[in-house]
Amino acid sequence: MGGDGTIYAGSGRNLIAYTPSGEIKWIFDAKAKILAPPVIGEDGTIYLGTTAKDMADPKKIAGYLWAIDPSTGREKWMFNIDPWMYDEYENTWKNADIYAPPVVGGDGTIYFTAEYRYVWALNPDGTLRENYDLNKFAAGWPGGTVTYSALVLDENGILYKADSNTLPGTEKEWGVIIAIRTQSRGLANSPWPKGYRNYQNTSSG
Repeated sequence: MGGDGTIYAGSGRNLIAYTPSGEIKWIFDAKAKILAPPVIGEDGTIYLGTTAKDMADPKKIAGYLWAIDPSTGREKWMFNIDPWMYDEYENTWKNADIYAPPVVGGDGTIYFTAEYRYVWALNPDGTLRENYDLNKFAAGWPGGTVTYSALVLDENGILYKADSNTLPGTEKEWGVIIAIRTQSRGLANSPWPKGYRNYQNTSSG
């Protein structure tokens, strides 16, 4: 929910903005199915992730991260994660949906993760600020191929990511929690900077 009471809801590949009285303000076509709720930056910008499948491009292998103007419902920018999806361990390209909502830091940085291996940090204009390879955070950890869990950013700027994978030579799935020190100092001062709204998770969505 936006600061003006606008309600944002995903339906298939569309993000729909409703007035508090239930009227449709605009509909944004995200080109692919929406699996996680959007979040809102301090200036009201809406950030939204999608699945890999692009209805217009069957060669698409990874999800989009969209920034949407809250007044018009138009795209401000889109970040494409396809170039990061090559797995050198298996010598193949991976498909990667964005299952979890992004997190917006107090300095405006947008953090998000996808189904495979990485956490991205974007500047408010959509340019890449930093790319965190989960391989490098735990010795012998092979890529973090199951990254469905949401990111958590605490008040000191530590970003947490739970990850799981099947280690080589074993049949068991192992889990880790990775902590990344960022330049952000807590969450953005917005109505909805993360999934479940705030540090206390006072929302069910």
